[in-house]
Amino acid sequence: MLDKTIHPLVIVGGGPAGLLAAIKGSQLNINGLLLEGSDVIGGQISQLYPSKEIEDLHDTPTILAAKYIEKLIEEYQSTSKSIAIIKKTRVREFFRHEDYIELVTDKSRYYARDVIIASGLGAYVPRKMRVPNDDLPEIIYSIENYIPYANKRVVVLGGGDSALDGAKMLVKNGALVTLVHRREEFRGNPETISGLTEIDIKKPYVPVSVLEMNNKVSGITLKNVETEDQVTISCDYIFVNFGFQPERNTFAFEKFGAGIKVDENLLVAPHIYVIGDAAGYIDKVRRIYPIHTEIDRVFAQITASY
Repeated sequence: MLDKTIHPLVIVGGGPAGLLAAIKGSQLNINGLLLEGSDVIGGQISQLYPSKEIEDLHDTPTILAAKYIEKLIEEYQSTSKSIAIIKKTRVREFFRHEDYIELVTDKSRYYARDVIIASGLGAYVPRKMRVPNDDLPEIIYSIENYIPYANKRVVVLGGGDSALDGAKMLVKNGALVTLVHRREEFRGNPETISGLTEIDIKKPYVPVSVLEMNNKVSGITLKNVETEDQVTISCDYIFVNFGFQPERNTFAFEKFGAGIKVDENLLVAPHIYVIGDAAGYIDKVRRIYPIHTEIDRVFAQITASY
């Protein structure tokens, strides 16, 4: 049976704006959810710029982005946590009904009395190989548990720290690993895999196609970028580490500048608010410190309507 629980509040996006809204909602003991499309809380600054210095916080000295996100998560955990965080759940579209908002995600549907869109300038999704059969289920972009890959043949694509760290952890958990990079030099720290003779390294190679059998990965064909010679490797899984690319979604709402056009109450539609970089209005300042003011305005309206 379809779960049609109508949550008092659903927050879309787990970056700084979404986390700050979840903290405020939990402090007010408002029940609800925070839906984050990736498997990482913190948004772009956590995924792409963890070492960036943040200087625009009115109540905090200059702080590294990763430390700032840690601070927000600790603050969230110290509240009632009445706003539960659900990761790997990307909202695709909204439907407005008379008494609630329906949120369609890539997994299921959620229902809310009020919605706060805090999706920033868009989600960042992994870059795909863009070769034949690159949509098979055995092609993965993140690994939380390495144990299931024991004794499996895994091809790791990429030369950054995430690829090297992944290759190391896979080997340590018993996987049979081939590491493929398009250049002779790794972008990441090569000391990560130093001494791990179990890793078969292929350089400088790029993927040409994924081999498929019974709708499952059976191997991958690689091309040497210098000689153009090709080689085929049998494998069970392919772990892709080509970085991220933006995926902007304004949910079919009208745009204003780089954001979603909102009115003076930060509303884009009845009971749907937009805050942070996702919001577009005259004299919008794209910094972290104004988000606190936006959140106070939104929650003043939400609580007044109860």
